[in-house]
Formats: sequence, C-alpha cells, structure tokens
Amino acid sequence: MKKFIFGVIGILLIVITVLGYRNINKLFPENKITKVPMGSQIEYQEDIYISVLEKEVLSKKESEELYEETMYNVPFESRVLKVVLELENRGEEKREVLVSDLNMESKGMGNGVSPEYTGILGGEETIRVELEPGERKQKIIGYDILSNQINKKEWKEIEERKFYLTFALYPEKKMLELE
Repeated sequence: MKKFIFGVIGILLIVITVLGYRNINKLFPENKITKVPMGSQIEYQEDIYISVLEKEVLSKKESEELYEETMYNVPFESRVLKVVLELENRGEEKREVLVSDLNMESKGMGNGVSPEYTGILGGEETIRVELEPGERKQKIIGYDILSNQINKKEWKEIEERKFYLTFALYPEKKMLELE
C-alpha cells in the first residue's frame, strides 16, 4: 500500500512540474534576438541611437602597457578589446548617456565595460557621454578578455573571435556585432 501511495505522489509531482514549466513558458516566451551589424544604428535609449564604428583586440604588448598604465594587476593572461562607438541624440533635449550597460559577449564568456581602459583609450576618464540635440559623438570603450574564460586553442585565435555588445536581454535581446 505504501508503494502505491508513493507512486501516486511521484506521478503527481511529475505532472505538476511539467504543467508548471508549460505555464512559465507561456507567461515568459522565448526572447527575440536582434543583431545589428557594425556601422548600422539602433535605438539604445530613448532618442539615443548607437552604432559600432570599429573594434580591435589589442596585442599582448599593447594590453600589457595598458595594464601598467592603470596599475591593474590581471591574474591571468589577458587582452583588451577596444571598441569605437558613435552615439547620436535624435531628441530635442540635452542628454547624458551612461555606456556602462554595454556588456561584451562572446561564445561562453562576457565582461562589462572597464572604466580604467575607457579613460586611457578614449582620453576621457568617464563612461558618460553628454549629447546636445542632434549631436553625434564618438566614444572609445575597453573590455578585458581573460584567458581563463576561453580554452587554449581558441585563445590562440582571439583576434578572429566573434564579439558582441549586448544592452538589452528581455523581451528582446539587442546585440551590436563587432565584426
């Protein structure tokens, strides 16, 4: 009799779990992914449009020089990803834009903006951009690419790796392609 009761309870738990997953998937459908090629614009924030003009994985030597300048001690072999953005204010009011939510992604890894590198690479020690109505500005930002996030074979080909800047995840994932 106990086996029967445990069997019925087990089956009920499985049915409840399956129905719960279905209900959650109905409430929160899979997100749409939008990938924007380099040079193309997308609305980043209200009235603010963004595009990627160029990207460069700095050489090992250039990255090490940058680390020395920031006095940042990286415990792993690493490189710096330099990205040149263009921001445009299409609104009618002056806007201050923070680029701190532009996260770098690649297969199996990711990282946030490094304010230290951004200051040195772009000549401004800020991740803020002030834009007058109708104004366009370029902003250089930097990211760490750490060797412990990538297998050794892929690390040797880091310059060819696909990278993205992601700034929205749900219900639409918005990605700026860096290639």
